[in-house]
Amino acid sequence: MASQAGLGLSRFANLGDALLDQLTKRILILGGMGALGQPVVRRLISDGFTVRLLSREPFNTRMHFGGTIISNEGEMAMDAIEIIEGDCRRAFDVSTALTGCSGLHVSVKVSEGADSLQALESRTALAVAEAVKGRGLDLVTYTSCSFVNEEFTDNFIVKCKLDAEQIYIDNDAPWMVLRVAQPMEYLREFNQFGVGIKFGEMGQAHHWIASSDYAAVVARAHRGEFDPNQVLYPKGPEPYTFDRAMGTYLLNVHNRANMIKLPRGVLSVAKKLFPRPHLQYYEAMMQLLNDAPEGSHRIKGHDEQVRGRTTLMQWCAQQSELRQ
Repeated sequence: MASQAGLGLSRFANLGDALLDQLTKRILILGGMGALGQPVVRRLISDGFTVRLLSREPFNTRMHFGGTIISNEGEMAMDAIEIIEGDCRRAFDVSTALTGCSGLHVSVKVSEGADSLQALESRTALAVAEAVKGRGLDLVTYTSCSFVNEEFTDNFIVKCKLDAEQIYIDNDAPWMVLRVAQPMEYLREFNQFGVGIKFGEMGQAHHWIASSDYAAVVARAHRGEFDPNQVLYPKGPEPYTFDRAMGTYLLNVHNRANMIKLPRGVLSVAKKLFPRPHLQYYEAMMQLLNDAPEGSHRIKGHDEQVRGRTTLMQWCAQQSELRQ
């Protein structure tokens, strides 16, 4: 009887140690304000992690998430969200923010031209590579995209992501590259007042994923559920062409199904008439949506572990409720 009691206490102690370890894990996030970054912040917090955000505008970040702004001396706060001022492109700022952290998640995005995207992606990756040296981090996760493969390196989005991936792979920490499928939240970007806009046919099928499902994958990765040093393809449960995905979204969220089809070349013309960096980005993204298959043809059996469960109809129902 005594030995059984002792075994029970031992198991209880082990469980307590595991919970304590979980509660004291601190994850630094670079890019926590984006469409994919925000759900990751919230999921990590709900799973018991402490989240630290590196932000160039800490007061705006606190207005959005709450939390505590800490100094750049690497201090810690008794709060689920810590915010520290700094720039993810500077190794010193990233290194300072990493003090006391067990992991790092990168989810930066810029919807501008090639030069801006290259500068952000490569400089952030190089800053991280310098900052993680000798720290013994558990894991560095990087948000890439399912379009990334060597066949489309003429597209500057793919080229920037591939170059950044290699830097994370070569860094001095366990890594995981997450080539996530098209987020369902991006459908809102192609919707103007309840009218969907498409450029060209956009006939490739993609496993659109809810950002909340992607956030769950990131949290599981930092809980140690996947082996590090691999590329994974988080994706949704169903393949949809852009037409079907947008039509489903418009009909179920906006109660209409109007779609405007524009020629693919209209962005090239607009870019020449109005030389704005974001038009260069959208032209490159339209090329991928029209021509590039997602990486699902390369998905291995173990990638089924990161398949999302939220269907497009379920996501649309959630969006409809938020609008009410």
